[in-house]
Amino acid sequence: MAQKIPFFELFTDFSPDFDLRVPLNAAMVTNMVLEPEKRTMTLDMTVRAEMNDSTRETVEQLLARNYDLKRVDIHVKSTAEAFPDMLKNAGRKVSGSGSVIMGREIAKGRVLPISELTPKAGHVVVEGKVFKFDCHETRRAGVWTMLLEMTDYEGSLFIRRSMPEREATELLGKISVGMWLRVSGRMELSYDGKDMQLNPQDIMQIDHAERTDTAEEKRQGGTCHPCGAGWSWRPAWRWWRHPRQSRCRPP
Repeated sequence: MAQKIPFFELFTDFSPDFDLRVPLNAAMVTNMVLEPEKRTMTLDMTVRAEMNDSTRETVEQLLARNYDLKRVDIHVKSTAEAFPDMLKNAGRKVSGSGSVIMGREIAKGRVLPISELTPKAGHVVVEGKVFKFDCHETRRAGVWTMLLEMTDYEGSLFIRRSMPEREATELLGKISVGMWLRVSGRMELSYDGKDMQLNPQDIMQIDHAERTDTAEEKRQGGTCHPCGAGWSWRPAWRWWRHPRQSRCRPP
């Protein structure tokens, strides 16, 4: 199976409107080719549901504008089309211990791949790496919202919960980007019904062995590929990592 990385973990400073963020939240980049001299980028990407041509073209234009590229080409496949041999609803038994962040210890159940979750999945257990975390007070005094996004490198997931200020302040400092969590809770639709999210009941921090790149030959030139926990960026195109405002250019 191809190694994948969540779209928004790769493009951390890309912030489209909500209507575009919803389909992209579950998107996974499987391959990326940059050509600095031509200032072009090609992405291979999997999504949970089909992405229409209009949405894809809009994303291409916004990425090109944000990163000062002349052209961006995106090739999209649905998860089922890209990985037809993926085992459905297999999961694996919960194993290993960790420290409780919220609720109780999660010692039983089966850990499901995020890519196989549905709004009707009910109570689930998932594990993944946090790539976004926010906890803030809402317009209603005393009511806070916790929002985190995490990935198991099979898919990515919104985790959202409303809570009183006392519970929110206890979470601050306990969750950070890059840590691995085990979360149990109930799957549900988002408030606008356009996407699904997990309403957490219990959260634990767990240990996780980071992936290593075992390839005998490392890919060279303008190709971005998984390496360890992230992606390997060639020095020749460090300009790419900066948004358009930086006025950086290819060497």
